[in-house]
Amino acid sequence: MRKFLMIPVFLILFVLAFQTNAQDPKYILQNPKTYTLIKTYVVKNTGTSNATDVSAEILVGRKNIFDYQYDSSIEYQPEPKQIITDKYGNDIAKFEFSNLPAAESIEIKVIRIATSSDIEYEIDTMHLSQNKADASQYILYLRHVDKIETSAPVIVSKAQQLTEGLEDDYYKAKAIFEFVNTYMTYDESDRYRNKGAVSALTTGRGVCEDYATLFTALCRSVGIPSRVVEGYRFDRSPNALLNHQWVNADLNGHAWAEFYLKDYGWIPVEVTQIYTVNGEKQVYWEGFSALKGSQYIATGLHNPLKHDIDMTCYVDQGHENDVILEPVKHKVRLEEVTIAKPKNPSEIEKTQEIVFQDVKQNNWAYKYVNSVYGKGIIKGYSDSTFRPDKPITRIEFMVMFSRMLNFLGYQAGTNNAFTFSDYPDSHWSREEYVYLANCLEKVEPSYSGPAGRAALTRIFDSSLDINKPITREEAVALFDRFLVEYNLYETVFSDIEDSRFKSSILKAYRNELVNGYADGSFKPEDNITRSEAAKLFDTYLNMQLGNAS
Repeated sequence: MRKFLMIPVFLILFVLAFQTNAQDPKYILQNPKTYTLIKTYVVKNTGTSNATDVSAEILVGRKNIFDYQYDSSIEYQPEPKQIITDKYGNDIAKFEFSNLPAAESIEIKVIRIATSSDIEYEIDTMHLSQNKADASQYILYLRHVDKIETSAPVIVSKAQQLTEGLEDDYYKAKAIFEFVNTYMTYDESDRYRNKGAVSALTTGRGVCEDYATLFTALCRSVGIPSRVVEGYRFDRSPNALLNHQWVNADLNGHAWAEFYLKDYGWIPVEVTQIYTVNGEKQVYWEGFSALKGSQYIATGLHNPLKHDIDMTCYVDQGHENDVILEPVKHKVRLEEVTIAKPKNPSEIEKTQEIVFQDVKQNNWAYKYVNSVYGKGIIKGYSDSTFRPDKPITRIEFMVMFSRMLNFLGYQAGTNNAFTFSDYPDSHWSREEYVYLANCLEKVEPSYSGPAGRAALTRIFDSSLDINKPITREEAVALFDRFLVEYNLYETVFSDIEDSRFKSSILKAYRNELVNGYADGSFKPEDNITRSEAAKLFDTYLNMQLGNAS
């Protein structure tokens, strides 16, 4: 049975989002990458005599049905005798061999070349269609099947409880996602792994397949067409997938889910991702109606009848137990990695303006919030608020800083990143933290030891304390090495003489990145708010892109 591996979660928003239709945007695609995935199987004759009329079936999966992936080709070595399609639309390649001598084997390769992107759906929650999906078209994705036990009483009862009082399929799916994402505990032990929805609900344990099947079963139980997608998920840390180098994909098998929403189509959800704050599990809303933060390769839809090993063998009478078909290795190669440079200001598409409930157009920070939100640098909350006056934590600010550098196309190194002793390895910010550390290493070399150590310890000493609000002087210090150096800095603020970041503050002022207060102070030790952070990032972006402020 295939073992699915959970990869630690990261948040990321990449460069230059583009929409599918300028008049009717449905989703944003980001960070496209092309992969070659090779699955190798071997047909072996373990007997002592020749086997004749040997046939083998391999579940290949589906091609070009996912909005976030384009499969340019699927090739076979050797060519199959026939390709049939199961009821889920998955291709099954049938191979036939007239003779297989004793103790010999035949190798079969399935080669898929695919370009996969991050995806985030732009759901207009103010104008959700009240019409349900046509059940006759999606009956396959409403059925009770093995591991997706839609009509099991425990599933039905829980689904009704979770969606009580909710009218729209979007909000029903959202409530189900919230439950599964926070309820389940990832457990790879044989007792819980790949046991299906009922097991996941009754035990609260399992792996990604169990998370996905539970979400799917609960959705189907309340009439929302839903399905499980199978494929691979890779960490985006520098060494996870290297350009033109083969990586063993066997331990990166993954499953996620999709639900159907009228007017939008199939919406992906990454329900397995875990998000914690101060050790407490929180809903990972970045995984709802989006796939991002990892490198995904979809191969097809879950077929409960052909799932475990994805293959069968048939031989002539008398050799049934002699000939076996087994996978040798599944490997993947990232064909190209490019960090896009930003377009000229005149070429950057205007993003749809957003209106948070608490940041109206008459708010001083409206244009800054709207600008950086549109570039994917800063985000709001699931209740449609931005909370502009809320202090921003050190790690939140660093993640936004990382996204900003990514948007600007900064070339990061691939060295091991410096990490503080109090920074958890599995934290959701890990990938953006690593990227930022490698960017900092380029502008402030550590000369020895891991990347980013010189810059990060200069600002935060020996402890990152990720949930501590970042101060105005710390925020400015993070920008220091990315600003133009001048020969002369005049002391313009009345309260920075004792600040250890005095030079960074004056440098930021000289670069016109920051201003002080009307009383001539800078208030270096005050916490920076979310709206102030938005202005800071927007100002720097305009400096780099040549826009008027």
